[in-house]
Amino acid sequence: MPQGKRKVPFSAKQKKLQLQQKREKKFASRDTTIVSSLSSQKSSLEDVDVINEQPTTSGKHNPTEKNEDVKQRLLLAKEPFDLLPEEQLEVSCEEVFTNG
Repeated sequence: MPQGKRKVPFSAKQKKLQLQQKREKKFASRDTTIVSSLSSQKSSLEDVDVINEQPTTSGKHNPTEKNEDVKQRLLLAKEPFDLLPEEQLEVSCEEVFTNG
């Protein structure tokens, strides 16, 4: 059986401070490794041709799109659908399964 004191729980302030210090330490170490690796590879990256370059902006906003086009698309999206009569929704077996 282990001897010693029982563990005392952290207070909320102590735990928050501990997590902040852990994040800062992790961010500082990651930042220095990224900078050192990028600086060593910088000359080799300048000669690389980009083949399938992906857009860097989010898919929600297209900076080349005009406001009028966006408003027109929003109005079109708000229009209700034209419901078809029930007879047009039904399909006969002959239309689906053709002989041949």
